[in-house]
This record gives sequence, C-alpha cells and structure tokens, in this order.
Amino acid sequence: MSITTESRPKASLGIIFFIAFLDLFGFGIILPIFAPLFFDEANILGLTLSENARNLLYGIVLGGFSLCQFLGAPVMGAVSDRVGRKKALLFMFCVNGIGALCFAWSILAQNLGLLLLSRFLPGLFGSSLMITQTVIADISSPKTKAKNFGLVGVAFGLGFIFGPIAGAILGNINFAIPFAVAGTLTFLNGAFMWFALPETLVKKASGRINLLSGITNLKKAFTTPKLKQIFLVVFFLNMGFALFTQFFQVYLIEIFSFSQREIGYMFAWIGIWIAITQGGILRPIANRFSPVNILKFTIPLFALTYLLAALPTNAVWLAAALVLFSIFQGLTFPNTLAIISNLANNSVQGETIGINQSVQSFAYGFPPILASFTLSINLKFPNWFGFACTMLAFVLFYFAFVKKKD
Repeated sequence: MSITTESRPKASLGIIFFIAFLDLFGFGIILPIFAPLFFDEANILGLTLSENARNLLYGIVLGGFSLCQFLGAPVMGAVSDRVGRKKALLFMFCVNGIGALCFAWSILAQNLGLLLLSRFLPGLFGSSLMITQTVIADISSPKTKAKNFGLVGVAFGLGFIFGPIAGAILGNINFAIPFAVAGTLTFLNGAFMWFALPETLVKKASGRINLLSGITNLKKAFTTPKLKQIFLVVFFLNMGFALFTQFFQVYLIEIFSFSQREIGYMFAWIGIWIAITQGGILRPIANRFSPVNILKFTIPLFALTYLLAALPTNAVWLAAALVLFSIFQGLTFPNTLAIISNLANNSVQGETIGINQSVQSFAYGFPPILASFTLSINLKFPNWFGFACTMLAFVLFYFAFVKKKD
C-alpha cells in the first residue's frame, strides 16, 4: 500500500526533534569520558595493562557494541513495523537507561565484566535513533525526506555542543556521573515520548521476526537489486567515518595532550558545525537539488577533509580543518539515508532503516579492532583509512547513480 502525502500520519517535527536531541545529548555527555576512561594515567578501571593492551580493550568495547547493534538493529526495525514505533522506542529507552546506569556502577566498582555487559546488551537491541529516523520516514514525502532527516542531524549537532561540555564538567567530579545522568535522561525521554508523540505507523507488517536477521539482512542489503548499490556506498562511508571518529579522542590525547574538558570543547565545536550544516545549509540545498546531485559533489570533498584533518600541528588549525569535515559529513549522510528510504516500500520503512543501521553497525564493528593494532605504528592511520574508504564509496556511487542517471 502506498501512502500519499495527504494520508501520511501527522506528527510534530518539533516533538521528534526534542526526542532526538535528548537522546543525543545523553550520548554526548558520555562522549568525552570514553577514551580517558581507558587511557587516563589515574587508571580509573583499576587495570594494569600495556599500551597495546589498552588499545585493544578500547577497540573491543567500541567494536563489540557496534557488532551487537549489527545483530539487533534489523530485529528492532522489524519489531517497530509490527508493534508500532512508540512501543519499540519505549522499550529501547528503558534498555538504554538501565545500561547507562549499570555502566556508571561498573566504574565505581571497577568491574570490567559489568562494564562490558552494560555496553554490549543495549547494543543487541539496536538504536533508538534508528526508530526516530523511521518515524521521520513515516511522516515525510520523498521530496522532504532529506531535509527532514537533516533535522536529526541538527539534534545530533546540538547534542554534540551541549552534551560533551556537560560530560567534561561532570566527569571532572567523577567519571561515573556522566553515565548516571545519561541514564536518567533516557528514562525521562521515554516518558516524554510516550505522552507527546502520536503513533506514526499506518499499516502494521505481519510475519515472523528472525532473531538472526542481522546476518540475513546484511546479505539482503548487498543482493537486493534496488538497494545493494546504495548500501555498499553506505558501508564504505561508515567504515572510514568509524575508524576516524572512534579513535579521534585517542588522537587528541596522544598528539595534542588534550584533557577530557578540552576533548569536550572540541566535540562541542564539531557539534556547532553539524547543527549549522544540517539546520541551515542542508535545507535550501535539498530544496533545489536531488540527493544524487548533492552526493556527487559532497562525497569526494568529504574524503579530502580526512587528509586535511591530518595536517595541523596545533589545535587551532585542527579546529579549522574540522569545520570542513563537519560540513561535508552533514551534507552527505542525510542524503544517503534519503535515497535508501525513497527506494524502499512504505510498508517496510522500519525494516529498511533497520537494515541500514545494521550495515552501519557492521561497518563500525571491525575498524576499532583493526586500529588497536595500527595506532602504535602511526596515529594518523585513521585519516588515511577514512580517505581511502570514502573515495571507494564515491567510485561506487558514481557508477551506480551518477553515470546511470546521465
């Protein structure tokens, strides 16, 4: 059943924006704490490890979470197609809130096993942001999807502005506090969502849900004729982005001797430009040009910014390079999601965006483990890897969409 623009369910983009902002603010709070938690000389976790062992453990924590999301994202996407977006979101907020509180306790107790469990278990239930994107897909027309998905990018940017600053301040008191605050905010966000957001699913899907659909849907992503090309592009875009962003904190600590507060400020700076891009720059561009016409320029320029970010030898020039990195990232990612959503049937938006989340999570899963072995050789390896993966994504995109369109 196709859904016309007139018959689409009504839901306030303002409400969706606020839900996404609180979600991403909670994520931003813990962001500047993660690398110092493993690399701080005060030995927060009470572990006696070599530098290589710390790199590996940090990579396992980051990569393991992403691999868990790879398994869980398509399952929760399919669940939201069957039970509705609100029930799926409420469940995920509860799981994420419990996970954050348990993570806080694991720091206080210096319990590595609990830390891993509280990180990996929420990952098995996918991503609340994925369901929020599905809600936006429900209420958007093909022409408005790119700019409406950009709304999540604005929330992402604002969460990056205020969250890391708050996290850096709270983390100076105790590393467990940002996680406890993030967990509490997640529960409050779930309550607000339940009462403020109308259900946006028009027609519920039927059929069984395969708990191993992360594996089968990865195969589906790369074999479905309409979607396999754009999913390959998404895979390589995210693979390069993952390695760079996941070890960016380590880069700041080792090269520029950043404290956790300075890390928070740098992420806030990135957030400002993501918000400006997706709130002010993306919308007028999306109104004038199709996602394909936008991406044929932004993807190669985004690739070059990885190399640009490797050049500075002081923090001021690095901050300047990250302006361009944030702008081209902010123009690229919402438009790839718009293409995916437009190619999928309306009745399986949740499943399709779940597959996209699964592809992204798979792309995020292995680079941290790879980087744990390469960082001891050269800390700029993530920049080179990001450039190579993004250029490969551009080549695939060019032949699959630009040349075909021409």
